[in-house]
Amino acid sequence: MPEKHQGQDEMKKFKFRLQKVLDVKEQVIRKTQRDLAFHQKLKTRAEEELATLQDTLVQQSRKLERMDDESAAQIQMEYDYFYQIMDSINQQEEKIREIERKIEDIRSLLMEQQKERKILAQLKEKYRNSYLETVRKEEQMLLDELAIIGSRP
Repeated sequence: MPEKHQGQDEMKKFKFRLQKVLDVKEQVIRKTQRDLAFHQKLKTRAEEELATLQDTLVQQSRKLERMDDESAAQIQMEYDYFYQIMDSINQQEEKIREIERKIEDIRSLLMEQQKERKILAQLKEKYRNSYLETVRKEEQMLLDELAIIGSRP
């Protein structure tokens, strides 16, 4: 009878055989969330840089409007700077678009990972409930056997 008791102690501990997979999935999700946060900060910084460039462009435009009696070389130099700022703005806008695409890719990946984790968590809960039901039935059978043995004269 002691061996059966030992087996019952082992039976009472639920162990999900895919727990390591679930744990790894959760680690991967946390890494993906950190990656998403990093790229969102990157986008914010890029947008701040874009705003600075746009402010500089407005200032340069005003400066060009006020130029009256400057030399042709000076005016050409200021226009060159104006066009350089415009090029920088275009490059910065493209950089932001690239970051946005990366963010969308990461979000899609994160959603897929979360779906997979949810499926595993649901499977774990299903197995756990099934396990608990089996344990409950076994305990009830044991109690029934004890009741029968106890009722004998």
